[in-house]
Amino acid sequence: MPEWGLDRVELLGDMFASFIRESLCKQVIEELKQQNISYSHYEVIRLVIARPGSTVGEIAKALNMAYPKVTQLITRLREVGLITKKGVRSDRRIARVYATSKGEELATRIGQERTKRLRAVLKRMRADERAGLASSLEEFLVAADKSGMMKNPFARVGLDPDEDPQGDRTNR
Repeated sequence: MPEWGLDRVELLGDMFASFIRESLCKQVIEELKQQNISYSHYEVIRLVIARPGSTVGEIAKALNMAYPKVTQLITRLREVGLITKKGVRSDRRIARVYATSKGEELATRIGQERTKRLRAVLKRMRADERAGLASSLEEFLVAADKSGMMKNPFARVGLDPDEDPQGDRTNR
């Protein structure tokens, strides 16, 4: 495999990010506009579906967002009926956040469209190329986490960073 210069890696990274934003997220953004919510709202819904019963603080930490910002996002999501909050009897200051069926349906529709678009591209790659891409993306996210550039990237999608079906992330 050729040695890639950092400039080339950065350029390819920009192109990949642009593809994700423009191709895979186009449907997401349109769907969200119809609901009058942003992509940040969608990230909260996805996390709450992956981790039902999360607190506002847990959501803020997992998404690397400020607590007041997450509170605003949750307030809006409650207003449009996509999530619900339930208080904890033992401590009234704590509330658990859950997706409603409407929120789950929205996330499912958007997820299915993203999956369809991504698979259309991935099917054009050989199995070993797809495995290499997945491995490289994982290594990149681990490095981003270790460098402090992206805190706990695996938690953003509800994955346990210490659990890896392909190997052991904790030893990287």
